[in-house]
Amino acid sequence: MLNHFSIMDVAGVTRDEALRVLALYTAVQVAATLGTGALLDRCEPRLLVPLAMTMLAAACALPVLGGGNTVSWLYSLCLGGAYLVR
Repeated sequence: MLNHFSIMDVAGVTRDEALRVLALYTAVQVAATLGTGALLDRCEPRLLVPLAMTMLAAACALPVLGGGNTVSWLYSLCLGGAYLVR
């Protein structure tokens, strides 16, 4: 998260929109953290790790592949969801 605003700047996102993306990221991370317990009751952790790693890879690739608000929102959803299994 140290480079969040510089990544968003390179993607062509204003500082205000970057703050909104950060808020969405935080909300998704909270939901993923709280939902992890329910998921672990129903699924084995070894099944959730590939999902989390795929989301982290997507979050890393999205700023390189495109720019703008849509990519930024997808980035925050993927990065927040990547912390599903820690």
